[in-house]
Amino acid sequence: MSWFPFDGAVGLNRAAAAGAVDLGFQATISALAAIVRGLPVLVIAESGSRQDFYFYVKTGSPIREPRDLRGAKIGFSSFGGAAHNFAQLAIKALGLERDVKFLATGGVSHSLAALKTGVIDIHSSTFFSNAPLLVKGDIRTLLNTRDYLPGEWSDNLIMARRDFIDKSRELTKRATQAFLAAADYVVTNRSWSVERLKTYHNFDQETALAIAQVITFSKEGKVNKRALENVIKFLLETGQVEKEKVPSMDTVVLEIIS
Repeated sequence: MSWFPFDGAVGLNRAAAAGAVDLGFQATISALAAIVRGLPVLVIAESGSRQDFYFYVKTGSPIREPRDLRGAKIGFSSFGGAAHNFAQLAIKALGLERDVKFLATGGVSHSLAALKTGVIDIHSSTFFSNAPLLVKGDIRTLLNTRDYLPGEWSDNLIMARRDFIDKSRELTKRATQAFLAAADYVVTNRSWSVERLKTYHNFDQETALAIAQVITFSKEGKVNKRALENVIKFLLETGQVEKEKVPSMDTVVLEIIS
C-alpha cells in the first residue's frame, strides 16, 4: 500500500471520487458532506482523535474577543473543507453570518501569509498547523470552535471506497487495524513522537513537545452514529447539503473491525 498526503479534504475527496485512493483519513464534517453529495465511500472507523479548529489572529490584532469579529475577513484553505465548516459553525452560533466575509486562500501557508499582510483578519485552522508561530508568539488564539459544537461530535474518521471494500474487505480491515495501532503508538510513546516531529517536520523541541501533548487517538475505532447525525444536522442548517439527499447512517457506516 502507498501513502498520499493531501493539502485538505477537497483534494482527498476528489482523488477518492476518481478512484485514485481507496482509503482515507479526514475530518468527519468534510467526509459526510462529500458522502451526501455522492462520494462512493463508507465510514469504516473513527480515529478517536480530537482535532480542534481555532480562530487565530496576529498578536497585535485589535480583535480581542469573539464579539469583535463583526466585519472581519476569515481565511482558510478551501471552501468546503473542515476549516471552512468549523468557521461557519462558530460564526452561526455567534449570530454573525451576515457580518463576516469568508475567503479561501489555497493552503495553510497562504492563509498565514494573508494574515501577516492583512489580507485576512482571522486564520481558521488547527493547532498542529500553527504551533510554531504560537510558540514564537507571532499569532494568538481568539477562540476554539469546539466551544460552539452542538452536543456529541465526531472529529475524524477513516473511510474507504465501496468498491474497494467489496473486492478487498480483509485488506480494508487489516489496513484500518494497522492505522489505529500506529495511531495508538504515537499517543502512548510521547518521547518517540516528539523525536519524529523534530525529524520529519524540523520542529524545535518546544514546538514538537507542544504538539505531542495534544495528540489524541483511540485504538477502538468505534463509530458514534449520534455524533455523525449531529454533524449532518449542522450541514443541513448551514445549507451545505440537501435534506432529500441525506442517507440513513445505517447505509453510510460499516464498522470494518467490529
